[in-house]
Amino acid sequence: MAALRAWFLWTALWTAQCASYAIPDNNTRGSSNTSPADALSPLVRREESSTVSLGFVQRWATIGDSFTAGIGSGQRQGRFFSSDWQCSRYSHIWPYLVNMYIGSASKDFQFPPCSGARSQGVYQQAKDLAGNLDVVMLTAGESACAAVINKAQENIDTILKPNLREILEALAPKMRSDKNGIVVYNSYAPFFETDSEDCATNEQWTKPEWQAWEFWNLARNLLPLTAARRQRFNQLVDSINKAI
Repeated sequence: MAALRAWFLWTALWTAQCASYAIPDNNTRGSSNTSPADALSPLVRREESSTVSLGFVQRWATIGDSFTAGIGSGQRQGRFFSSDWQCSRYSHIWPYLVNMYIGSASKDFQFPPCSGARSQGVYQQAKDLAGNLDVVMLTAGESACAAVINKAQENIDTILKPNLREILEALAPKMRSDKNGIVVYNSYAPFFETDSEDCATNEQWTKPEWQAWEFWNLARNLLPLTAARRQRFNQLVDSINKAI
C-alpha cells in the first residue's frame, strides 16, 4: 500500500517540480513578475492530477542543497542576517509549489535546505527535523563536487554514497511510526546545454559584476563555459544521479 501511494504521490507531484523550471523571469536580478500561485495555476487544470488525493500528507519536510533552496528562482527570502537569506532560499522554488499543491492538508511544513550544503550538512538537516513525518523530499550530493572537479568522481564513489546512506538512516526515526512514511529522493537535472559554444563566446557568465572596491576582479583568471567543460559538469551530474 505504501508503495502504491508513493507512486501516486510521485505522479501527482512530478509536474509540480518540473513547473518550477518554467517560471518566466524579467531578467532583473532578484525579481520576477510571476508569483508561486501563478506558476502553479497551470497544474490545477491537469485532469490526471486532480483525481489523486494527497490528504494523507499532513506533516512533511524538504531538506537539501541549492537545488532545493532554489537559488536564483524568484526573489531571495528573508533579511540580511536571517537563515533564509544566508542559505539563499528563493521565492519560486519547487518545495513551495509542492506545498501549495498539497493544499490545506499540509499542517506542518519544515524547510531547512541551504545553498552550498554538502551531504554532511544535509545529514545534519535530517537530524534536526521534528519527527512523525508523512513525506520527506530531498536533494544531496551536488555541492560535494563543485570545489575540485578532478576529484569529483572519486568523491562520489568514496564519500558521497556512504553520506547519502547516512542521511536516509537519519530520516528513518523521523518518519511515521506506522511505517507508511515516504521519502522522495530527487535527482538532479543537467545544468548545461552542450550543442554549441555560445555560452563560451557570446555570453559573459564568467565576468563578475564590477564594484569599485573590488579592483582585484581585474586580475582574475576567468574560465569560459566551453562545450567540453559543460559536458564534464553534466557528466558529474549523471554520476551523482547514478550514486543516488
